[in-house]
Amino acid sequence: MWFNRSKKNKNFELTEILCIGKNKGFTLAEMLIVVIIIGILSAIVAPNFFNWFTRYKIEEGLGEIKGALKEGQKQAMRQGIRCRIRINTATNTITGNPPRCLLSDRDLRDDISITTNFGSPSSFPTTFQLSFSYKGNYAGIGGKIVVSDVNSSQNRKCLVMTNGLGIMRTGNYQGDIDRSSSITAGTCTRP
Repeated sequence: MWFNRSKKNKNFELTEILCIGKNKGFTLAEMLIVVIIIGILSAIVAPNFFNWFTRYKIEEGLGEIKGALKEGQKQAMRQGIRCRIRINTATNTITGNPPRCLLSDRDLRDDISITTNFGSPSSFPTTFQLSFSYKGNYAGIGGKIVVSDVNSSQNRKCLVMTNGLGIMRTGNYQGDIDRSSSITAGTCTRP
């Protein structure tokens, strides 16, 4: 019969169920191997994670700027007024003038840097504004905006706006941002 109620068989099943015996946990060697593998994996993954986070911050900042400019352009056409979008690079804020040009003001992250050649070509302006006519045309000379991380200059994104129609495009910035005159559309390459 396959089912045996003997005392010996019951004790064997009981010890098997309670796991009484040699297997009581992991050895020190097994634990060290696991810790070493986790350390190696984290050393490989951590730089990529920080690089991804930096790119995300920059793309988020550029998206906020582009969104504000497009919103100002649309509000100028919708309301039939001249809209000026003011970007303050010292405080990283974007405001509309008149205030109804933007549905809400925008505060950008403090750990991104905004550089541009809009405004005075001899120096970096701390505040510059972009004007859109009631037709949505950009009423100024075309320019570029470069967004980068305050702590690193490896990842930089740019926005180029044409004069007249106010057509915008974004890309990766490959040039130097030490002088505003060096910010050109040619150094803003498509991703």
